[in-house]
Amino acid sequence: MKNLFVIALISIFVFGACSTVKMESDPQKASPVIVYSKGPCFGKCPIFTMTIYNTGLVKYNGRRYTTKNGKHEKTLDKKTYTDLVKSFRKNRFWRFDDTYGMDLVDAPTTTISFSDEDKVKTIKGKSQFPDKLKELMIKLDTLANSKDGWIMTEKPNIVERGEEIIENQIIVKSGEGMIMSRWLQKYKKYGVRLMKRIGDSNEYWLIRFDKNKINPKEMLKMIQDDKFVSEAEFNKKLTDR
Repeated sequence: MKNLFVIALISIFVFGACSTVKMESDPQKASPVIVYSKGPCFGKCPIFTMTIYNTGLVKYNGRRYTTKNGKHEKTLDKKTYTDLVKSFRKNRFWRFDDTYGMDLVDAPTTTISFSDEDKVKTIKGKSQFPDKLKELMIKLDTLANSKDGWIMTEKPNIVERGEEIIENQIIVKSGEGMIMSRWLQKYKKYGVRLMKRIGDSNEYWLIRFDKNKINPKEMLKMIQDDKFVSEAEFNKKLTDR
């Protein structure tokens, strides 16, 4: 009797994960099923939003640092669409936490929303994703980065004017032998002070200096030439231009 009960539970789980996925044929009844987006980071991380509808339609809006800037669309075949939805069910998307690793300041925020049979769940995170959630993210990244079938529907509306730097802030990657407290003292006369550490490691730091005491380009060059510094660059604004 006990074995039959276990078998019944397994059957329920398998049936729930692999039950029929309905693909809507009427474009007027299209509704989002999966929404996947990535936000900015301190570097050149892809910034985009991809929405997958129950009709198989996929809308992609590449905002910056993507291979497809602007708005694009493609339509998935029935098998590709149903397999993707089933993978969300099989990996039990509902069991995941709502947030992961949001205290990692320099990483992009990844957001995934899934709608299925009147249930909706949204997950946000920057790191520490479970393996099963990573599997879903890989599938979505593969789709987002695919090159075939996309049609541009709107050109990028962002006018690039070059990087908007913050002239009195520099991101420093420490080199071998750097002791931050001593290093800061060396540049004290320029008003250099530590703002924060970037990320979990002791490699990247954000510093501020007084640009009334030294030209920003001279300050950057001086720090880049420092033997205790591996890399240095101006901090940049992460807003659209």
